[in-house]
Amino acid sequence: MSFDTSFERVQKDIENIIPKLVKNSKVAANHNGDENTYFADKIKQNKEKILIGLAYLDRMYNFNIGNTNIKDIILDTPGYFGGTVDLLDWIISIGGSGGDTLKISNNKDAYINDTDDFKESIYNEKAQVKKYTVSFDKNATNAVGTMENQKMVYDQSYQLNKNEFTLDGYEFKGWATSPNGQVVYKDEEIVTKLTDKSNHIIDLYSIWEKKLI
Repeated sequence: MSFDTSFERVQKDIENIIPKLVKNSKVAANHNGDENTYFADKIKQNKEKILIGLAYLDRMYNFNIGNTNIKDIILDTPGYFGGTVDLLDWIISIGGSGGDTLKISNNKDAYINDTDDFKESIYNEKAQVKKYTVSFDKNATNAVGTMENQKMVYDQSYQLNKNEFTLDGYEFKGWATSPNGQVVYKDEEIVTKLTDKSNHIIDLYSIWEKKLI
């Protein structure tokens, strides 16, 4: 079966698949808003990766063992093999892993891509919890306000803390990963796996744009 065929099949069935992804996924630990809005935003932000990840799953695992379809097991009961996994994060991770990883010859690497629990349950590798910290920088001498660091765990999704900095005459545009960089993350964007290094500190820098008078 070609990838194009799987992609078309996923597109036709996407309305039935999305509820399964949501059912087997978790809201970010620090999200206090509406659950439906959280998942709607996350799906919109990652729609291309989700389609690619689902097409990969359809191409590689849409087969039966006896009367059981393996793809259906993964979508309906992702913990069937003994591990735990956030299904939506996992599908997004596969969809964003790149062409080489999604080759049939690299199937194992794609299947366990960035998913420690699946590494443990399917390939018997010990899962390790990786924690890191996000630090927010005003990135301007005259900017005011304070923001606390945000703790995160590698394989969980989080909503970035709302920007609390202000700079007179300037508008906050988002966060960059370097002082002179481009905006990478919007205010309160949902993020996951910003680093795979345990106890690492991720510095995010405010990006300001002068207001038009």
